[in-house]
Amino acid sequence: MPAPTHLPAMGWLRDISIPRILLACSESRFQGHLSLERGSHRVKLHIEAGALFLVECDTDDHDLLAELVRAGALSPVQLEHVQARARSQPCSETVALLAMKCVPATEILKALKSSSRQRALDCFAWPDGHYRLSCEKPQAGRSDTSRIELLKLVQEGLSRQWSFERLIEPFWPNIERCPKPTGRFGALIELLNKDLTPADRVPAIDGTQVFTAAFQDLLRSRRGASNLWILNELGALAYTSSGPRTESAPNGLSPDIEIQVSQDTTSTGRTLPKPSTDPALPSRPSAESLRKQIEKWAQALDDVDHFTLLDITPDASRGDIKKAYLAAAKTYHPDRLAALGLEDLRPTASEVFARMGEAFETLSDPSARSDYEAMQRGEYSRQDAQQAAQAETLYRKAEVLIKMGDFDKAIDFLRPAVELWGEEPEYQNALGWALFKKREPEFSAAVDHLSLALKLHPSDAQIQKRLHTVRLASPKAPEPHSGDRGTSAQEQFTPRFGKNP
Repeated sequence: MPAPTHLPAMGWLRDISIPRILLACSESRFQGHLSLERGSHRVKLHIEAGALFLVECDTDDHDLLAELVRAGALSPVQLEHVQARARSQPCSETVALLAMKCVPATEILKALKSSSRQRALDCFAWPDGHYRLSCEKPQAGRSDTSRIELLKLVQEGLSRQWSFERLIEPFWPNIERCPKPTGRFGALIELLNKDLTPADRVPAIDGTQVFTAAFQDLLRSRRGASNLWILNELGALAYTSSGPRTESAPNGLSPDIEIQVSQDTTSTGRTLPKPSTDPALPSRPSAESLRKQIEKWAQALDDVDHFTLLDITPDASRGDIKKAYLAAAKTYHPDRLAALGLEDLRPTASEVFARMGEAFETLSDPSARSDYEAMQRGEYSRQDAQQAAQAETLYRKAEVLIKMGDFDKAIDFLRPAVELWGEEPEYQNALGWALFKKREPEFSAAVDHLSLALKLHPSDAQIQKRLHTVRLASPKAPEPHSGDRGTSAQEQFTPRFGKNP
């Protein structure tokens, strides 16, 4: 099949997002491959009849073997034999694996499908890059076992990788209009609702409720917002210009906030609705006061906290946070400014609203909110949070290499992880064990890091066992508090938060 007619054969991901491209390929039953490039990253998605069958990238061998080890289909001993054969031939590890026939073909297909799905999902987080669609003839012998439906892939990728703000951005122009189903709605929600919890399923709509009332439950999760994004993208939603309003705002949302566009009621020949008198709903500012508010926020963005920015208290519930964010969107969203004659404020308003979206994302996630509140109490800084995130990313990469038995390469990721966040016993434990298991063991350094890991987590049986093993294997058998490098490192170690490990 040819490339989707409404998409260019190539372009930039900042203009056409990956989920939009994949949905178009699914709709047109595209036959060929989608090549994605971002910097040094190259990923190729093989698509047949609108379904994904394989994703190729530079790390194919490592990904496949790691997935087989994770699934228990390939033992550590078998992995060593495969890697040894790949070195001796020489050939790729995948070719060696197939030649040795140590894993059933069905398990390899499952692993390929799992790793392909993950590679594709990772691309959803790309903020930019380039794409190219190339048509090709169908390949014989494709197994349905490897088939990945693009619609379900997009559903998963959006809910994992896109922010709530980005998912609901297309709906702001219609937030106070009434959505109604088109002819595609029924078939699509049947596919989207499959295997979902009741809270995430798309409900039936009849065009009698405003957007926030019709989809109030879906707007409580990114999975629900992802379903709405897909329905909107595929033309399953239409909007009436007017419709009956709900008697009261649904819990956690405020759809009945009135937007004052003009005070001249004679030019349109109709009377504008009266502002709500509900004391729980904020009044709408005039154009001049809105200009002052936006400029004031812009000057204070570096100093104001998330709670103040959303006009909520530190004990606000998740419902309060969402209600405050939707109310802020009705006031500060850049698309609202043109009707008030404030188009010149769009760049400033975009910056303010983006920061409000960041505040909403942080406070809506219990873990992120806990970290943010700790930072506000002065327990650690923003730089500490960034370092912790970088360290965890490095550790996860090392974890894959450790499962594959490549301890030497794992150390390249574990050392900087420990430098960034030495208080984490898991990082110290992994580095100590990798130093012992590498091709040329570093016994003293291994004892150093394992001893520190045990000091940080004295009750961990695995660390105790590993430390005992290394000491027995060490030619010098260093004592716990001898003057070797391990003791020196422990003496220099100071917890970041001032706690006794």
